[in-house]
Amino acid sequence: MISPYVRRLRLGTELRALRAEHNMNQDRVARLIGKSRMDISRLESGQSADQGSVLDILEALGVEGERWATIATIVSEASQ
Repeated sequence: MISPYVRRLRLGTELRALRAEHNMNQDRVARLIGKSRMDISRLESGQSADQGSVLDILEALGVEGERWATIATIVSEASQ
């Protein structure tokens, strides 16, 4: 079984890639979802796996379909 820490690291990688694809910095993503830049930094560095924040990011960036399902699964498993 893959540890939750490794899953959080993978989540962070996915979130950084998603943010880069949308040409956004952490501050802009944080403002979109009503969180602090530090909250986004914690998600991207694997220190946190706040499912609500991740789902808010996916919604704010218009992520749908298989990519949404993949990231939602990762955050769900990482937060266990």
